[in-house]
Parts: sequence; structure tokens; C-alpha cells
Amino acid sequence: MSHKTYAFYDAQFGLFIRSEHNGYDFYEGEVLYRGAKVALHLRERDEIEVLREIATDVHGFIEKAKQFGARQLLDNAHRWGRDRSDDYVPITEEEFLQSWIPTDIVISHYDEKPEQKIDYTYAVWFDNATDQEVFEDHCICIHGQKSQGFYFAAIEG
Repeated sequence: MSHKTYAFYDAQFGLFIRSEHNGYDFYEGEVLYRGAKVALHLRERDEIEVLREIATDVHGFIEKAKQFGARQLLDNAHRWGRDRSDDYVPITEEEFLQSWIPTDIVISHYDEKPEQKIDYTYAVWFDNATDQEVFEDHCICIHGQKSQGFYFAAIEG
């Protein structure tokens, strides 16, 4: 069975092409953050409006995600490091943040209760850019919702 691909162009974020991943369809595009490509994933075309609202300044949006995540996860990263090694040397918040490279921003509508107004969820994914053992083979994901901003951060495997 072939999958049809659709595309649209946005003046701010460029070209989006619809494709399937793991049984889900997404419009995929990309933006640059400090010279590196960050993938954008939208479940529906109209979610470009949400992207515009939450990330009018993509660099600032990613920085806010990083700051939120550091506040939520640095203590956890230290516990994890101490559990894995007797020689663990705690890192600073700045060192922790320097290791984060954004890879993906995902936006999806959220309608758990269809009788209520639809909200939109988003997630910003980060990989490790250093040799720090804080991440090992894991990534960091910062979750947010249009109505409340960032609300959850996790080191995920």
C-alpha cells in the first residue's frame, strides 16, 4: 500500500511534507538552532498556527525548554550519576545545559474531553552533545501544553 505525501509551505518555517512514522502521519519541516537542524513535526496542518504562537522566536522557545528542564532534572541527573559510579563528579547547571542538543519539536492537538475546547500539546526532544555520562543512551524530553506552558521534563530511554 503506498502512502500519499502532501506538502505545504509556511513563510516563517518553510516547507512541510506529510509522511508516516510508526503508524502516525505528521507534517515534517525543520528550523535552525545555532546552525543545527531541528525537526518540526505537526500532526495536523493547522497546528502551524500553534507553532507560531508558542515559538515566534524558536531560539528563545528552545532556551526556555532547556531552562525548565534543567530546573526539573539536574538533581535527578546527579542521583543517577552517583548511582552509576562511585567516582561521579557533579556537574553544574551550565555544564548540564551545554550537553543538550535539540533534535525535534512535536506539536499535536489534545482532545481527551471532546466537549471541552481543544488544547495543544508539544514536546521538545534533546540528545547529548558531550561525553558526559549523565545521559548515557537516553534523551531529554520537555513536555508542554499551549494553555499552561512547559509542565514536565524527563530523561527517557
